[in-house]
Amino acid sequence: MMVIKKTNLPLVVLTIILLKNVHQTFGAVFEPYKVLGVHRRAEIGEIRKTYKRLAKEWHPDKVTGDKEKKDAEAKFIEINRAYELLR
Repeated sequence: MMVIKKTNLPLVVLTIILLKNVHQTFGAVFEPYKVLGVHRRAEIGEIRKTYKRLAKEWHPDKVTGDKEKKDAEAKFIEINRAYELLR
C-alpha cells in the first residue's frame, strides 16, 4: 500500500485530474465510416456523394440560432474530418 504524504497530495490530485482529461480527450476512437454512415467497403463515389449530402445538410450557414449554429459547426467539422481520412 502506498502512503501519500500531505505535501504530495496536491500533486497526486493534479495528476489524477490531468489523466482523466487526457482520457476524455483521446480515449474515444474516431470512426469516419460511422460519421458518414457508409459501409467500410464503400467505393469513393459513394463516400463522396454521402459527404456532399451531409455537408449541405449540416453547413453552419444554413442554421439560425447560436446553439444550433455551434452544433452544426461541430458536426460539419466532424464530417469534413471523416471525408479527409477516407478520400
